[in-house]
Amino acid sequence: MKTLYTFCCFLFCISFGFSQEGHQKLKIEELKNRIKQSTGITKLFVLDTLTSYVKYEEGYEILAKEAIDLALELHYPNIAIKHINYLINFHTNISENSEKGLTIFKDFINSNQTITDTLLLSDLYLKAGNSYFGIGEVKEAKNSYEYAAKMALIKNDSIRFAIANNYKAFTLLEMGFFTKASQEYQKSLSVFQSKKDTINILNTRIGLSVVYGKNAFYKESLEELFKVRNMALKLKDSTVYSISMSNIAVNYYYLKKYNQTINFLKENIKLSEKIPYFHYNSAHDYTYLAKSFIKLDSLNQARIVIKKLEEKWKKTPDKQLHLFYLDSKTHLLFAEKNYIQANIQGVKLLELQNTTLNYENILATLNILYKTNEALGNESIAYSYFKKHTHLNDSINSVLKVNGLSHYQTLYETEKKDTEISSQKSKINLLAEKSKVQFQWILLLALSIIVILVLLYLLQLKSKQKVVIAKNKQELTQQKIKATKLENDLLNREIEYKKKDLENLAIEITQNQEWASMIFKKLNALIKLKGQKREIELIAFKNEIKSKMLVNEKEQNFQMQVDLLSSSFYDKLNKQVPNLSKTDLRMCSLIRMKLNTKQIAVLQNISPASVRTSKYRLRKKFNLIEDQDFNSYIINY
Repeated sequence: MKTLYTFCCFLFCISFGFSQEGHQKLKIEELKNRIKQSTGITKLFVLDTLTSYVKYEEGYEILAKEAIDLALELHYPNIAIKHINYLINFHTNISENSEKGLTIFKDFINSNQTITDTLLLSDLYLKAGNSYFGIGEVKEAKNSYEYAAKMALIKNDSIRFAIANNYKAFTLLEMGFFTKASQEYQKSLSVFQSKKDTINILNTRIGLSVVYGKNAFYKESLEELFKVRNMALKLKDSTVYSISMSNIAVNYYYLKKYNQTINFLKENIKLSEKIPYFHYNSAHDYTYLAKSFIKLDSLNQARIVIKKLEEKWKKTPDKQLHLFYLDSKTHLLFAEKNYIQANIQGVKLLELQNTTLNYENILATLNILYKTNEALGNESIAYSYFKKHTHLNDSINSVLKVNGLSHYQTLYETEKKDTEISSQKSKINLLAEKSKVQFQWILLLALSIIVILVLLYLLQLKSKQKVVIAKNKQELTQQKIKATKLENDLLNREIEYKKKDLENLAIEITQNQEWASMIFKKLNALIKLKGQKREIELIAFKNEIKSKMLVNEKEQNFQMQVDLLSSSFYDKLNKQVPNLSKTDLRMCSLIRMKLNTKQIAVLQNISPASVRTSKYRLRKKFNLIEDQDFNSYIINY
């Protein structure tokens, strides 16, 4: 019956899926037929609906171009720009053809269309910035992001402004302006925090962690990234999670912890390959994975990774993918000591990198070219690369220092000028009034000095009084603490003595109970005896019973003393678990006295199995985890 039910559910799911897919196809066909029958504005609106309906699916590009052309022809630039934004995003992030996306943007800007929707214009420049970045034109990307932020600000859309500002900060990072990047990220972060936009807060914190990493604060960067990753995991945001994992791996790479880099990248590549339109991130991870294998001399593993990277680039000939491939390939050839090919590939890589303004990568490539030419005996060429490397490295360090101080220097200079102006105004006013109020100033000064001296004397006197009072209070407090400590020590000793008495009494009662069991066995044996031997055994048995007649009385006294001594312990237990019975409390107290299961069973007049059952039930009431020992928990409570 259960199998039949499952099968029916399965058939329903399939039929529902087919019906949904069939409904979608019918809707698309209906819209296509309406387009054929329509003209002018009606056709444009139907085409707009159809294009949005099949966005990024097969045939989308042709429909989008048709919608854009018709919108421009009928002078509906806002509809045109909406689809231009989608189409640029399609080419830059999905088909990974940033150049094509940039061509669409430039053609539209050159058409001199009047755009009334400022927010659509902001989105257009944001998408254009992504295309510029995709082909390595980082400076142009920054300018586009700045314009997008400016347009968002005009419409008071703070979220759009902060998103565009984050993109701008990222380009500043790529260009080596770390301080400026940090300042822009801080601006965005304050906006997202005011709007309680958690996802964008996490994205911004990733950006700030990259700033830490770029400045070699790897520990701080990792701390921030792990927090972001854990938050993304709670929010089930795979994109933020993947980006944080990628950056964690990069930090480990620069810390020379290559095994950890490899572990994080392998996990992240599996994830990022599943995220739609996220191939750029996986390509970035492949590059660092290959370079980590090279650092560990696992060249065969590196070759496998680079082969995958090459396949990605050939499938989608994007400039960024080409850079990733050339970067890892050059490192591999150098590690294989194939200096001739390493030099050839390195020159190609440097040529591409020079257009990106990514000085960190340029430095690494210059270093390889210097070493390959040195190994090949090309001393003059090697020296020229060495000079370029040294010059660029010194320039970057100089820029970093200037950028780091410029913000604070500007503030200082502004404050300094304001102070100078204020001082000059004061001097002019003083000179104008000097001849009129000179005597009054002298008199006022004299009075002020007298008042100040009196106040100083009073303050000093009050201060001395406070010191004396404080000292007396401190001495009194110390005496109270000593007295309290002494009292507590005496109480603790008394409690310890009572505990020991209780433990001894518990042992004695346990022994008496065991003796009672032994007496029962003796009695059974005595019944079987006859004659004089039986008389002798009876006398001995009688004397033994007399010596143990106080068992019950001692046991009752023991239970009362246990409850009396454990009253504060019982209060603590009841606060944590209010529904504990008197038997439960007594069980906890006996465990706290470090009595074993057998001894507790005797004292409670129950079986050892019942003791174990009671402990199991108490574990559940205290919500203890499986591996936690209940006896240790109660003893240390």
